[in-house]
Amino acid sequence: MNSEILLPLLVALAAFFLGYAISTIRPGGPAERVVWEVAEIPGLLRFSLSLSLPIAGRIRRAAAREAADASSSKNLSAILSRVQRALVEGGEPGGIQAPEFLGVCILAPLVGLSVGIVSAFAVGAYPALWILFFGGLLGSVPPGWLRERIRVRKTQIRKSLPFALDLLTLCVEAGMDFAQALGRLGERLRGGALASEFGRLLREIQVGKSRAEALRSASDRMGVEEFGSVAVAMIQADELGGSLGPVLRIQAEQVRERRFQKAEERAMKAPVKLIFALIPIFLCTIIIVFGSLLIRVQGIL
Repeated sequence: MNSEILLPLLVALAAFFLGYAISTIRPGGPAERVVWEVAEIPGLLRFSLSLSLPIAGRIRRAAAREAADASSSKNLSAILSRVQRALVEGGEPGGIQAPEFLGVCILAPLVGLSVGIVSAFAVGAYPALWILFFGGLLGSVPPGWLRERIRVRKTQIRKSLPFALDLLTLCVEAGMDFAQALGRLGERLRGGALASEFGRLLREIQVGKSRAEALRSASDRMGVEEFGSVAVAMIQADELGGSLGPVLRIQAEQVRERRFQKAEERAMKAPVKLIFALIPIFLCTIIIVFGSLLIRVQGIL
């Protein structure tokens, strides 16, 4: 393959993985938090949504035509439902809906290509390289950002769930009803993904939704297996007329045991992952040691 074609393709591929890495890094140190802080700016999110509104309108009209057509395979509707579910599991950032997010996903590589064209004219060298670089870089950021937001949110829910179930058990066993226990739990948690979900669960119950329906809705929104099992156990106890206190206590112990099991699994996988991380170090050490020996041998000979 010609090097003039191969080099831009390799750089574009590297740009794609770079954009994916940037959008999925964990917000640990100050440098890593920059991307998340920029992505979480409400003004920037609203500006991106405003630019994607024409594309979102076309997607909505196409979905409506697809729903009206009986012979359609409903591919777009399935895509929209999967994206909307992912947005719900991610906490619905900025109240964004599936058509708007798809519009941002379509708009991001177009903006990247535009930036690449401008950069190519400004630099005057390797125009295809610049176009593919910025197109791949920006095109991979929105889906990767949503994927990482879902992962972080589920991790927060899993960490807070055992303590929340313990507190909920104490409140129920102290004589409070389920709604009062949820209100007291919201006061103690004070923020976080689980606190917002429990607050929404309480509001749904207060407006007249049955406890079973509200629990099923909360389980679908969270997408966490641990809370799903808790919701099923509470619904069964409610249908059979049993007390919620013992059920919640058992579920809290099971959730905590499951956390310990997952921590043990991660600890067992750590040595295998360290092997792949140490291979480049070993290779560099071998090259340095044997390279210096080879140079000395050549000097002696």
